[in-house]
Amino acid sequence: MSWPDQRRDEAVQPDCRIETILVTTDFSDTSERAFEPALMLARKFGAKIILAHVEEPELPYVDIENYSGSLSDVTRDLRVQKGDWLAHYAAEHFVPHVEVKIELLSGVPHVEIVRMADAWGADVIVMATLGRGVVSHALMGSTTERVLRRSTCPVMAVRD
Repeated sequence: MSWPDQRRDEAVQPDCRIETILVTTDFSDTSERAFEPALMLARKFGAKIILAHVEEPELPYVDIENYSGSLSDVTRDLRVQKGDWLAHYAAEHFVPHVEVKIELLSGVPHVEIVRMADAWGADVIVMATLGRGVVSHALMGSTTERVLRRSTCPVMAVRD
C-alpha cells in the first residue's frame, strides 16, 4: 500500500544533516569511549568535532612547601595543562581529515555543555556515561542525564 501522492519506489529520506558534533571529555578512560562513535559520525557526514572539557571551579591542591607562585598562577598553570591535554587527545584520537576544535570552559559541566552546544550550533552531543547503579545514580545524579534533559539537540550517550 502506498500513499496517494507517493510512488511505491520512492524512498522517504529524512533530512538528516550533521555538521557539528560536540564531544565531551573529563580525561577519564570512560570518556574516551565516546571518541570512536563521534569519529564515525564525523567521517560519515563530513562533520567537524568540538572536543570540550568543562572544569568545575575548585581550589586546586598545592604543595605549599614546593611552590612559590600565587593561587592565580596555579589556576592558570592547571588551565594551560588541561588545554595541552585536550590538544593531545585531539591529536591522538582523531584523524587529520576531520576538523577538530578544542574548547576548555569553567563552570557547572551540564550547564556549560548545553550552552556550548547551543553556541556552536551542535547537531549532536556525544558523551560517555558510567552506567552506574540505581542507588549511586539517585544519590549523585549524572552529568549525562542532566545534559539529556536540557539539550535542544540529540545526545548520544556511550555507555562504559
